This record gives sequence, C-alpha cells and structure tokens, in this order.
Amino acid sequence: MAVILRGPTGPDSVQRLIIEGTEYQLRWRWLARAARWALDLSDAEGNLLAGGIAVVPAWPLLAAVRAGRPAPQFPAGEIFILDPRERPEPPTLEGLGRSPSQIVYAAAGEVA
Repeated sequence: MAVILRGPTGPDSVQRLIIEGTEYQLRWRWLARAARWALDLSDAEGNLLAGGIAVVPAWPLLAAVRAGRPAPQFPAGEIFILDPRERPEPPTLEGLGRSPSQIVYAAAGEVA
C-alpha cells in the first residue's frame, strides 16, 4: 500500500520514519543556486546512505542510487513525487509535498 509522506517543514528539514519495518531519515534540502530540492537518505543512526538525490516529479528517486549497492541498506520500494498536472514541474521551495504534488512511498510489490 502506497503511503503519502509529509513534505519538508523548511528549506533544510529532516524527518524520521519507518519504511517497511526499518527506520530511516529523510533530509530534504533546498538548493537555492539550482532552485531545486535534493534528498539525502540516512539510516536510523544518521549514517548517509545516499545524498544529493535530485527531486524530480514522476521519477523513482531511489532507483539510480540503489544500483550496485547492497539491497539491505535501502528501502525495498520507491519514493516518488506525484503531480497530477499534465506537465508536472519540479517542486518549488514552498511546493514540495503540498497540493497538487505529493511525496509517496510505494512498497516493492507496487512498483513495476
């Protein structure tokens, strides 16, 4: 079952959450010079697993960083930014995780 995640509370915010039984930290960072969001994924202790992941709508955010790394380090599913508009745009500073876009975690069985 897909889960809607809450968006960042500011331009540099960390949220702790349990994904499929394992605790992770998601750090959402607004990169002002590039005018885009980046995601850092860490384990429960704060050890960085992957950093600087470009936050792009309708794209599997973890797929590229998961390749070639031990599977147990990463959630089995995928994180997406879903935007129902015909031409989704990258989320703005104020727009990530707010209508109309949503941050969604889809379990491994839901990802084709």
